[in-house]
Amino acid sequence: MTIRKERMKIQLSTVNILAVFIFCLSSFYFYEPFFFNDAILKVFYWFMLAIIFAFSFKYFLYTSEPYVFAASMRMLLLSMFISTLPALLFWGQSPVLTLRAMFPHLGFVLYFFLIATKPSFKSMVSLVWVLACLYVIVYLFSLTKAPDVIFGSFADRGIGDQRGLFRLFIPGRGFLFLSFFLAISNYVCTKRSIWLWISIGLFLIIVAHVIRQYIFFSFFIAGFVLIRKVSIWKKITFLLFGVVLSVYIYEYSSVIQALFSLTELQVSGGQQTEDIRVTAYSYFFTEFSPGLFSVIFGNGVPHEHSSYGYFYTQIVNDQMRLFMSDVGYAQIFAQFGLLGLVAVGVILFKSIFVKIPSKYLYLKLFLIFVFLSNVMSGYFLSNHNIAAICIVLYMFEVSSQAQLISKKATI
Repeated sequence: MTIRKERMKIQLSTVNILAVFIFCLSSFYFYEPFFFNDAILKVFYWFMLAIIFAFSFKYFLYTSEPYVFAASMRMLLLSMFISTLPALLFWGQSPVLTLRAMFPHLGFVLYFFLIATKPSFKSMVSLVWVLACLYVIVYLFSLTKAPDVIFGSFADRGIGDQRGLFRLFIPGRGFLFLSFFLAISNYVCTKRSIWLWISIGLFLIIVAHVIRQYIFFSFFIAGFVLIRKVSIWKKITFLLFGVVLSVYIYEYSSVIQALFSLTELQVSGGQQTEDIRVTAYSYFFTEFSPGLFSVIFGNGVPHEHSSYGYFYTQIVNDQMRLFMSDVGYAQIFAQFGLLGLVAVGVILFKSIFVKIPSKYLYLKLFLIFVFLSNVMSGYFLSNHNIAAICIVLYMFEVSSQAQLISKKATI
């Protein structure tokens, strides 16, 4: 009887992991292939979201165990549902349209599904590597086919090579960055060269995305981790090597030269792409919300088929050239108010200060990267990253509980 129960438990665990895997793929619409109807993929995601939410509803309402992020994640999701009210009252957008526009953000419910089903830490790590490898394969294949768009076709914009490589818009890259920091952390802990080579390979793919802030933040965080505990002479050697390598790459890499040229052009005033973010932050924080109620509870997510969506796309985007997706924290505030912004702030604070074993350093590195990237992009609320963020928060829960159990055992 016990053997039978163990078999059923293993089978149920396998089903749960499979459900998480399929949900992750559906959350970024299976990389948005051009050869599949986007409406069907979106309906499939909504179906998976309903299943995940139904199985985790009890944990969404209440958790008896002391989970680190449960309260703040609950607050974030509640702020999303509450924002349907000011969207109706002040913008005339129906709750149905607000929910439809908000569906990608509701993927954060995956966190509650994970704490409800309690998959093993090891299975989560395996899942991260599977999704990272899938993304790399899809990205490299798409790069070989550019400028023809194979994946990432839902975004109504062409791709260009002004930055030295074709810039692709394939969702799901959160697992690429997570696997990069996982490889860096494994190298620091084990000193096995295989992890360093994997890190270098993943970083080259990050560079191939030709997104400057992602390249800079991932390089800066990884570099800091790699040299923080070595001797001063090794640090100097690493820095000198880095300078020489950087000069060499700049001289012989057309991609890097294109990125530098674009930056110089923008700084010199030829374009205002970067400076406009300051204006966007000021506008969305001080002018966008029509009243105090919206400041506290947000304005909801604008839907293109409403007057609210028309104002956002035609006036704010087209005329003012301001975009929420360029200013992540202003986006959270404008859509979900102070309530949502505080929830995200608490997640950031706890992720930095919660104690976990050193071998799980990559969890903190990834979330630091997320919150830095969110300054100049809508990184936190993007369907590129929501599933990865939820998995990392759950892994935080498992590792922090293991740390507490270990401490109690030594007392």
